[in-house]
Amino acid sequence: MSIPTLRQLQATTPGVASSPPDVVIADTPDLLQKIYHFRYQIYVGELKFEHPDADHAQMTLNDELDECSTNFALFGDDGAVAATLRCTLLDRVPNPAPIIARLSLEPFVERFGLSAVATTSRFMFASKYRRTAAIVKLASAGFELARVAGVRFNFGDTNPIWLEYFERLGYRRYAKGLNDPVFGYHLPIVMLMRDLDYFRSARSPIARYLSHQEDDAEARKWFGEFAGQYHFLCPVGRKLESFVEQLRRLGVDSATLAAALKRVPNAWRGALVEQCNLLILQPGDLLTRYGEIDDTAFLCITGTLLQSDKESEDPPRKLGPGDWLAIDELLSPGPRRSSIVAASESIVFVLPARQLRRANSRLHGALMDALLDSAAGYCRSLPS
Repeated sequence: MSIPTLRQLQATTPGVASSPPDVVIADTPDLLQKIYHFRYQIYVGELKFEHPDADHAQMTLNDELDECSTNFALFGDDGAVAATLRCTLLDRVPNPAPIIARLSLEPFVERFGLSAVATTSRFMFASKYRRTAAIVKLASAGFELARVAGVRFNFGDTNPIWLEYFERLGYRRYAKGLNDPVFGYHLPIVMLMRDLDYFRSARSPIARYLSHQEDDAEARKWFGEFAGQYHFLCPVGRKLESFVEQLRRLGVDSATLAAALKRVPNAWRGALVEQCNLLILQPGDLLTRYGEIDDTAFLCITGTLLQSDKESEDPPRKLGPGDWLAIDELLSPGPRRSSIVAASESIVFVLPARQLRRANSRLHGALMDALLDSAAGYCRSLPS
C-alpha cells in the first residue's frame, strides 16, 4: 500500500471536514532539506545535543530512517518550518531490530505483527509554538497516517518534561525508562490507536477522529494485562485510594509518603499526589544531565540519588526521601547545573515548572517558600 497524501488523509477522517492546511507531508527534496535544517537548529543549536547524525557543515540532521518514513512539517505565518514529526511504519523498515530492541517492542510484534506497529519521532517545535494547539495539529496528521495504514500501536519516547502532554494526547507508559546516549533519560510510550475508552478518559483531542465502530477491544484487553503495573504512574483517570494502595505495594506506606511530603504546603499535597506523574528509577538511571535545557523539578519519595556538579571537585551529594531534585533551574532558569543519577531503585514525583505557573499565587508562593527552604538547607550543609 502506498503512503496516502494529506488530501487522502483528510478525506478519511470521520466527522472532520479537513486537516490543518499548514501541515504538509514533505514529499520533495527541498521540503526534506528544510526539515533536516530545522532539526539541526533545535537539537544542536538550541538544545546543544551532541548528535552523531548531525552534519555541521550543511547544518542538517537526518538518518537512514528518513528514507522509509513519512515526514510532516508545520509552517508558521512567516513561511518557515515551525514544527516537524516523523512517522515510521515498522513493516517498511529494512532492519527494524534496533527500534524493536530500544523500545522493548518484542511482545507487541510477536502478538500483533510488524504491520500493527508504528513509531513517531523527531517531534519538535520552534519555541513560540510549544504548548500551543500546533502540537495537536501535527500529532493528528501523524495519527491519521498510521490509522489509515491499519496500525494498532504507535510508539515513541519522551523525557519527563513532556510526559504530561503526551499522556493527554493518549499515550501511556508500558516499560521502564531508558538512558539514551544523546537525549538522556527517556520513557517509552505507546498510543493504542483505537482505544476509544482511554482517549475519552484522557480527554484527548484524538477521540474526535474515531468512530464507535473502530474501538479495538482486543488490543485494549491485551495491553491491560501486559502493562497494567504502569497504569497508576500516570495521573489520567487516577483515583486517590487505588493510587495510595499501589504505592503501598511498592513499599511506600502512608508514613513514608507523609514524611516525604513534609516540606510541601498542606494545600498543595493533594494536587501533587493526584495530578503529578510518578517515576520509578532503576540504579544508574540518569535523571538529569549537566547542561540540559530543562526546568522540571522532582521530589524524592523513596530511594537514594546522587547529585554531581561537573565544575566542582566535591563528592556527589546524596539525596533521599523528602529532598527536592533539580530545583536550581526552577529558581533560576537556565541549563542544568548538575547531573542526578539513581543510586538505588527510587520513586520520584515529576513537577514541571508549568504546573507551578498554573497554581494560584498563594500556592505558588507557599511552594516556592518550601523550595527555598530546601535550598537553604542544602547551602547550610556545604563546608564553609
